[in-house]
Amino acid sequence: MVSVIIPNYNHAKYLNQRIDSVLNQTFSDFELIILDDNSTDNSREIIESYRNHPKISKVIYNEKNSGSVFKQWEKGVLQAKGDYIWIAESDDWADLSFLDKLTTVLQVDPSIGLIYCNSNIIMEDDVQNILTFSNLRNHNYNTDKWSRSYILEGTKEIQENLIQSCTVNNASAVLFSKKALLKIFPLDKDFKYIGDWYCYLRICKDYKIAYLNETLNFYREHSINASKNLASGLRYVLEYTILFDWILKNLNFIDKNVLADVYLKYAIHNGLRAWNLPKIKLYLKLYKINPYLFTLLFKDNIIKPIKCKTKNLVSKVK
Repeated sequence: MVSVIIPNYNHAKYLNQRIDSVLNQTFSDFELIILDDNSTDNSREIIESYRNHPKISKVIYNEKNSGSVFKQWEKGVLQAKGDYIWIAESDDWADLSFLDKLTTVLQVDPSIGLIYCNSNIIMEDDVQNILTFSNLRNHNYNTDKWSRSYILEGTKEIQENLIQSCTVNNASAVLFSKKALLKIFPLDKDFKYIGDWYCYLRICKDYKIAYLNETLNFYREHSINASKNLASGLRYVLEYTILFDWILKNLNFIDKNVLADVYLKYAIHNGLRAWNLPKIKLYLKLYKINPYLFTLLFKDNIIKPIKCKTKNLVSKVK
């Protein structure tokens, strides 16, 4: 019923705990696919020690690093035989009842595209000081929404929260309908950091979303995980430009002013400056991005063009 995909890159330190937390699930109708993206640590040695386990259907090693975990997502999904997909990130681990409880909800309503559960946030390896995503989200959004389980129309979830930020917890907390994932795969954009948010938005456009308020996932926050590199220069802004371009073109129910405010928040947070604008222009052409997003960068003189270099750049893009 379920295909579990572990995409690993240099997480040898955490692999045993991750793989064991999958293989020992109380729910037994699953296969496990392990993908390694050309790790340089001793990940292969650990993976090979599990190769003959009857639940492991495939072990795939990349000869060259793909540069994106979302490419590994796609590879795993295309290999999967199950009706549901769990992308179990290699540096996290799960409660042993994770699959049991989440599959129960998905089986009740086939119009649910994904379900996610509450998660514990482990700072480095400090299991004494644990924060939960539900408490964090409730505080940030001044709500009690994540204190209870729910099933919502995906478009309503987008309007309420998912347009503001990626309010779905990390990918390890999510169980997908394979049908919903195949509908959006292969990803038509080249994401390195926010491909998960892009996936959730696209699925919620056509499916319901469910949340289970039980802490069944353990998300490990440490110095080498991908989320630590989010604000990595211009690439960060470019990916958000691509994401908000998709929203602009496909989600007509979103208020343009709301979209503009959220987009500018991310662009300015990253310290975007005028000398980056020619590169943004290049991406506009490459991805056929709506010039509206580009013109937002000049709203209220937030980013001032540099004379000679960027003069009349907006009109040229139009």
